[in-house]
Amino acid sequence: MDLLTAFDTVKSDQFFGLSELQNVRPMTEDPALVHAFRFDDMAIFKDGDGKDRWMLICPDMSNNQHWRTQSFDLDGFSGHMVFNTKDDALESVVRCGFYVRDDQALDRLHDLPSFLLGNYCCDLISKVNDREITYKQYLQLVSEYKVLHSLTDSLRLVV
Repeated sequence: MDLLTAFDTVKSDQFFGLSELQNVRPMTEDPALVHAFRFDDMAIFKDGDGKDRWMLICPDMSNNQHWRTQSFDLDGFSGHMVFNTKDDALESVVRCGFYVRDDQALDRLHDLPSFLLGNYCCDLISKVNDREITYKQYLQLVSEYKVLHSLTDSLRLVV
């Protein structure tokens, strides 16, 4: 698939639950967009609607022949997908509405209390799923973390 024309038309019902077709401006019409989608090893794209959500594209660590998209927001990392090629990963990111280049996002977010707490919770959830700790222990550890770091339930910060 040609990277410069891959995003001409997206069947919206397939990706957004809509019934009509959504036309996505061809990348070839805007040289700035074409430049934004060129990268070697890593790129971060922000949600095109201006929401505080990002997707990172990078080589997959478990198989360096594949590419990974990693989703994150103010509350930490939230999921990933693996693709056979960089173009496939990039197409998925664009189809999900992430097309504003923002390679410094992690530098701005990584020390936010909400980001740190979210990543801590993800690690604990993994331990719950692996039956290393119980859900009750998870809740206790999160509570202790919040007390230790003087956190409240309202952690949303403006970036």
